[in-house]
Amino acid sequence: MLQGGASARQSVDEAREMTDRGSSMTERHHTLHQHQGHLGWNNALAPVLRVHHGETIEFQPLDASGGQITAASTVADISWLDFARVNPVVGPVHIEGAEPGDAVKVTLLSFAPSAWG
Repeated sequence: MLQGGASARQSVDEAREMTDRGSSMTERHHTLHQHQGHLGWNNALAPVLRVHHGETIEFQPLDASGGQITAASTVADISWLDFARVNPVVGPVHIEGAEPGDAVKVTLLSFAPSAWG
C-alpha cells in the first residue's frame, strides 16, 4: 500500500490517465463469488481482492436470507429464519491508492435478479 497523501493521490491520478489512454491495466475484470463473503462489516478482514482504478468487479453474493430461503420455501419457513445469517456481503475489496477518508465513485454497470424471487 502506498504511504503518504501526495504519493497516493499521484498514483490514483496516474491510474486515471491510464484509463483515459485505454491502458490494458484498467480493462481487467474480476468476479467475487458468494464463498468469498462473510456476515457483517469489519475493516479488520483481509481483502479478498485488490484492484486499481478503472477495473471492474462482478459481485455474486448470496441472497439477503443468506441462502436460507429457496424457491421451494413457504411462508412457514420464515419463522425458522436465522437472523444472524441474513444480509451477507462479499469482499472486502482493496482499491490501490485509496486512503481512509477518500470518496470512491462506483458505477453500477448492470444489475440482474437471481433466477427466482
